[in-house]
Amino acid sequence: METITFHCKVITPMFLAGADGQTPELRAPSIKGAMRFWWRAVNGHLGVESEVKKENKRTILVSAGLRDQEVSIFGGTGGLEGERRSSFSMAVIPRDIQKSEKKLVPHKQERWLKTECIAPGSTFDIVLRIPPKYSVKTKVYGSDQEIFDRSKLIALFQVFAALGGLGKRVRRGMGAFVITSATSSADEQFLLQGVNSLKDIHHVVSVLSPYFVFKEENNFIYHQYSGRMDKYPWIQKIQLGENRKSFLQDLSQLTHDFKKEFGRQYEANFGHAFRGRFASPLFFSAFSEEKIVVTTLNAVPNRDNHLIDLNLQAKFKDQIL
Repeated sequence: METITFHCKVITPMFLAGADGQTPELRAPSIKGAMRFWWRAVNGHLGVESEVKKENKRTILVSAGLRDQEVSIFGGTGGLEGERRSSFSMAVIPRDIQKSEKKLVPHKQERWLKTECIAPGSTFDIVLRIPPKYSVKTKVYGSDQEIFDRSKLIALFQVFAALGGLGKRVRRGMGAFVITSATSSADEQFLLQGVNSLKDIHHVVSVLSPYFVFKEENNFIYHQYSGRMDKYPWIQKIQLGENRKSFLQDLSQLTHDFKKEFGRQYEANFGHAFRGRFASPLFFSAFSEEKIVVTTLNAVPNRDNHLIDLNLQAKFKDQIL
């Protein structure tokens, strides 16, 4: 059994709790759930359901859909082979966890709004345990077809760390962390490629999907496939911007201002938590202590789909980037 250990550092306040719902705590299920989200997000080219056909009274798999591939990799029920355990396991090792009180909504002045969190500068390790010659396969037309392997697992964790984060308000910059280094128990020469630029992000997302294109002259990455997945959010565009000390407060204030000015149209474009929860298609994170990253997801259809305005989303992003 190989263990790959990612040494990580918290960049922005991380609001997540353990069993009591209050005490800040890093938990493996939360991390695996976030990895599952980003795996779906890079696979917008996949159909949600598997394609099968009947031949001589047998059901033959033509192509494995997103749901069945997800069960094969992360575990679950209802997959092509019924209930499956996760293809890998995970452990969280706290190293230097510092706790402090910060505001979930930074632009507000009331002191009582502060909540205990894992503070920036805290360090922790994530250990992935995988079997020897790790490979996840499914039978297509009766033959094994590999859908996931060691390199993709490593790339997926890098994508999650670069674009996302953990805990509450994660789409508005909270809970960001970076990988400072990584080691392998089975390979003394293991060297993790650093993710320090948009070109590096393109490299790791391309390990997971061949449909990402890096437009170097325009400084963004986009998914060139129009998308078959209409039930889950998937990545359409990735952009980098310069960080600043007031990033979280500026983003919080801008969110407030846009919501006040655009009302119902704001909710359709940037998310809401009532009338049926709709998560924002804009994902802001601290890519490093110097840079921020904005990932634009497709807006999964909702009751206000007719109010979606990509120009309004672009205006919002431009004021942060």
